[in-house]
Amino acid sequence: MKNRNHDIETIINSLDQILNGNYKIHIDIDPQSELRETAEKINKLSNDLLSSFSAIKKISQGDFSLEIRSTRGIAAGLKTVQANIRHLIWQCKKATDGDLSKRILPLGEMSEMFNSMVTSLNNARDEIADLNLNLENKVKERTAQLKKTYLDVIHALAFAIDEKDPYTHDHSKNVTRYAIAISREMGLSEGEIDIIERASLLHDLGKIGTPDYILTKPGKLSPQEWEKIKLHPHKGAKILEPLEFLNAEAKLVLQHHERFDGKGYPKGIKGKSISLGARIIAIADSFDAMIRERSYRKALTNQETITKLKKGAGMQFDPKVVDALLKLLQKEII
Repeated sequence: MKNRNHDIETIINSLDQILNGNYKIHIDIDPQSELRETAEKINKLSNDLLSSFSAIKKISQGDFSLEIRSTRGIAAGLKTVQANIRHLIWQCKKATDGDLSKRILPLGEMSEMFNSMVTSLNNARDEIADLNLNLENKVKERTAQLKKTYLDVIHALAFAIDEKDPYTHDHSKNVTRYAIAISREMGLSEGEIDIIERASLLHDLGKIGTPDYILTKPGKLSPQEWEKIKLHPHKGAKILEPLEFLNAEAKLVLQHHERFDGKGYPKGIKGKSISLGARIIAIADSFDAMIRERSYRKALTNQETITKLKKGAGMQFDPKVVDALLKLLQKEII
């Protein structure tokens, strides 16, 4: 897979160079590669274009001595034009010596040959552009497939963590649902909401490195156990870090336990220094915990939840995000 992606990248870079006027390229890829024929085709086009434009430059300077050996496409047409120009010059010299026995090639025929050569050149450029487009589409399609595969695997890991504890069953899905609703209530763009959605699904991914006895402990955690739990935002972000297409999501995963007053973790940042997406996930995460039963307490009532949210505004939570969630509760959307 790595070799195939490298071959595709090499071919696309070569096509870009040709389209930008650099015809002096040659593609070397594995003879067993499925892209070998495409590479050979581009190499032939490159050689054809290179020899043709070298000849055109020479001819435009009045030098007709360059030997054109290719018998394909543009070069073949140019070779004919060059031969006829040489013939025309020879006939002119003969005429100045008084020999008018030979027919001089009409200029109309010369024009047709030049036009034919230009048409061939345009066709070659179109062919290169088509090859470039097809390869770009294949790369985009394959990249999308790889991204989906990565996300599916990571989601499966995140959901597996939720399933370890009956009290956190579907927790990530619920947090995602609340976070999306809050984001829409606050008027965020669909692009921003997509990032928040993915980050919400993955927000507890770092707990994969937390011992099961801590995750499933029926009572409250000890100070030492709590310190281990507090590592999960950093661990989750580190898991996502190598995946460049999830960089924005990784940042929200890292920050989703920061507090508005700066007393959160792992970095203790505060206020608007915390990404808005992380502030939204933080309250969605806490809200789901409030309304769920735990082994050591019952689920909070609706009024108790509202009271706790209002009390946390400006301290644990962003007041504007609290307002958005309260509006959703009032509308009974959540």
